[in-house]
Amino acid sequence: MLWLASPDGTPLEEMDKFSGKVIYTGYSTKNGVGTLKLEQINGDVKHFEIDKTDEEIYNSVMGKWVKIYASKPSFLSIKKVEQLQNEKAEVLKKYDYLKSLEKLKSYTSKWYFGGIMYVALILGFILSELVFYDLVKSKNKKNKE
Repeated sequence: MLWLASPDGTPLEEMDKFSGKVIYTGYSTKNGVGTLKLEQINGDVKHFEIDKTDEEIYNSVMGKWVKIYASKPSFLSIKKVEQLQNEKAEVLKKYDYLKSLEKLKSYTSKWYFGGIMYVALILGFILSELVFYDLVKSKNKKNKE
């Protein structure tokens, strides 16, 4: 689902930036997607989507101050951590802009091809129903004569 996907080809400079203390990381047992909670200086708590493949990185910053570059939230999705820096400005999780563009291209082509197949399937079903209906109707006319 394209609207659920976070890769949108956004450059790092245009992403939302948040600083604060990591107060929680947790993961779903079903799909490996997790949540990171960040408490900002003003007391607000922000929620971010994280991936279980980066679990060691997120566990290492638990209770520490970090800077997060996050993707824009999409339909039915919260912001996703794209790049993570510790308080010393060391990049712990690096954002790859070119890889993000490739993902976007891949998602778009999958949805485009899937959409064409879906429309073709529906049109095929409608046409087959019309032909079948016409055949049945013509047989009934011949039987009445």
